[in-house]
Amino acid sequence: MLDTAAAQAIITSLVRPQLTTGFYFAVQSGGNFEISYSVMDPKDKVILEGDNERQGDYIFTAKTVGEYSFCFNNDATDKLIDFEYVARLPKEAERVGAIFAGPSPWSRPGSGLLDPRAATTRLRAPSSPSAPPFGPS
Repeated sequence: MLDTAAAQAIITSLVRPQLTTGFYFAVQSGGNFEISYSVMDPKDKVILEGDNERQGDYIFTAKTVGEYSFCFNNDATDKLIDFEYVARLPKEAERVGAIFAGPSPWSRPGSGLLDPRAATTRLRAPSSPSAPPFGPS
């Protein structure tokens, strides 16, 4: 749930470069069902952004190792947002079988999904009173 006049960032640390990264979001309830979003790389460069969107489904290459931010900004009423994220190795790595040695609850063998230790996700809270709000605490 994203409160009225709030912002929230989902931070993902990638430990491998050149990952095919995808994310999906959809506003499930609240007001006009529209939200603003941005995706930033580890150097805080905006990769994707949009205003007043109801849903989005995007794929990009995470070129460098580090923290990627998926940020949502809500100017209107409280909203419930569906969010999904996945990172995959490039197709070349899939062909040589460099994915998993055995079954994992995170993927099907050969699907190209990363080992869960390769990416971690957390919510970022403001570090000072002047920092922008990132969701309820």
